[in-house]
Amino acid sequence: MTREQVEQALRRVEQLTDQARPALDRAAGLMAQNVWTGPAAERFAANWPLSARP
Repeated sequence: MTREQVEQALRRVEQLTDQARPALDRAAGLMAQNVWTGPAAERFAANWPLSARP
C-alpha cells in the first residue's frame, strides 16, 4: 500500500468509528442498567456471586 492509501484507510476507520460510537455507547449504557427488578432480582443479587460470600 502506498502512504496515500494508508492515510485514506485511516481516515475511513475514523469515520466508521465516529458513526458506530453512539450506538456502542447506548448499548453499553443499556447493559449497565439494572434490568431486573422486584423480589426475584433481589434474591438473585443476594446470592450472586456465590464464591464471593464469606
